[in-house]
Amino acid sequence: MTGPPPTHRGGNDGQPYRPSSSIENPAAEPLWIQTASDDAIIVAVPAEPIRLAMLRALSETLCLTAGFDIGLTNDIRLTVDEAASALVPHRAPSTNITCEFAYDKQAIAVRVLSTSQDTTAFSDAQLGWRLLRAVTDSLETTHTAFDPRVSGYPTEVKFTRNW
Repeated sequence: MTGPPPTHRGGNDGQPYRPSSSIENPAAEPLWIQTASDDAIIVAVPAEPIRLAMLRALSETLCLTAGFDIGLTNDIRLTVDEAASALVPHRAPSTNITCEFAYDKQAIAVRVLSTSQDTTAFSDAQLGWRLLRAVTDSLETTHTAFDPRVSGYPTEVKFTRNW
């Protein structure tokens, strides 16, 4: 076998590597990672509180590997954690949280996506939302119309941080 292991670059068919089962919740899809390019990565975990530590750790590892300083790394980890933590209580059944990271020498852009049962995950009045605004250069959240195929509202939190 040549080339990088499938857990880092996807399977031989170009699709992300996805383990076959999840111990905590067999119905939810387990962790999967896909690299879109040398400076972009996509990570998905079941939208369960126990999985948020994995997102924090992966966010930190990605930032440190990319050469970000510790202050920026901490801000990105905090922002991803806060966005994901706000989405988890509103999650639709069997939903993943997907984080897409893209970065270059000037900035990092992150998208945190999930499916919510309602559209109340974020409000300008919430402390978490104000915290996200304080540590990002741009921040936006969107809810699209209810999608019966996924039994909820596709929800996206996008932010950028310059360095």
